[in-house]
Amino acid sequence: MTGPALASEPVEARNAPWTPAAGAPALPSQPRPSAWRKLMPFVGPALLFIVWDAVVRFGFIKAILLPLPMDTLLTLVTGLAGGPLLTDFAVTVKRTLQAFA
Repeated sequence: MTGPALASEPVEARNAPWTPAAGAPALPSQPRPSAWRKLMPFVGPALLFIVWDAVVRFGFIKAILLPLPMDTLLTLVTGLAGGPLLTDFAVTVKRTLQAFA
């Protein structure tokens, strides 16, 4: 913080950049993110899939209502690889854009 300049100070002293005292410790630069902070974006989705899998496997929700995550992933990959998923998606996008025209 800077206060009002004293009239008794020379102009050079008032305009000089601030320097820490001789024995003062240096201020730390930006703290490095810990390993936990680097993993946080992955923890939430992983926890979601673990809970999802457990809920279906232990029978709290029937698999007909909520399939297992692995079944869902396999269906998605199959649909993208050679199934009708991309074709159906393209038709949906086309119809949506036509509705706005």
